[in-house]
Amino acid sequence: MMVKSEFKLDKFDVFCLLLLIPIVIFALTPSSYGAALSLFGFDGEGLIAGNPRGMRTDEWAVWTPYIQMAVLNGFERFNEFSTYHHDLRGFNAVPLVDWGLII
Repeated sequence: MMVKSEFKLDKFDVFCLLLLIPIVIFALTPSSYGAALSLFGFDGEGLIAGNPRGMRTDEWAVWTPYIQMAVLNGFERFNEFSTYHHDLRGFNAVPLVDWGLII
């Protein structure tokens, strides 16, 4: 028995896709990392428009270390490089290969 599924996009789906396309093509990000490029000898912040804001401490002090821990651990749940083997699945939305991803 074959089940035929019908794939249909509504207006919101189309809106999201149209919004996502330029973000992906131009690699747009709200990150403040461009502000630190001068520390490494690069000119400019990589801005398309506007003025750079100060560095966001939540990004630099929280999210970056969590993402680095996840990547270095192969996206596993526990940080094997830490003495305490921190559980990376929790409040912060860190990309992990874990059954919690599907819930």
